[in-house]
Amino acid sequence: MEERCYLCDDTCTELCTDCQLVHHCNNHKQYHKIGENGSCCCMHYQRFGEAGRGLVALKDYSKGSVIFQLQPGALGPCVRTESQCMNCFKILDGKTTCSKCLLPVCNKQCERGSNHLAECQVLKKVREKLKST
Repeated sequence: MEERCYLCDDTCTELCTDCQLVHHCNNHKQYHKIGENGSCCCMHYQRFGEAGRGLVALKDYSKGSVIFQLQPGALGPCVRTESQCMNCFKILDGKTTCSKCLLPVCNKQCERGSNHLAECQVLKKVREKLKST
């Protein structure tokens, strides 16, 4: 039987030299190392008829194990809730806003927070341009 890539079903694969469980193609080798501290993630996608594809473990994991860690592609507040802080995303009960861009924030610490800072700088420039026209 031809071994297939754990992620894309490509047949041009190599067996992982670390875990000896997962076959990967050249394109997906880097995504196999998303376990805790860069360890192997011993999972593969499997087809389940009309239900589609699902993630299946290739080894036993103990309860509470971190199987893989991923960073989100984007962060932001949920649009289906009340007003949220633009830095920590907590639901706000007050009307505190950023002094520069006027978006909702919890406090001065969140006003300077990394999740809010980039958009704040852009919105501040936009507000300044609008005021000058």
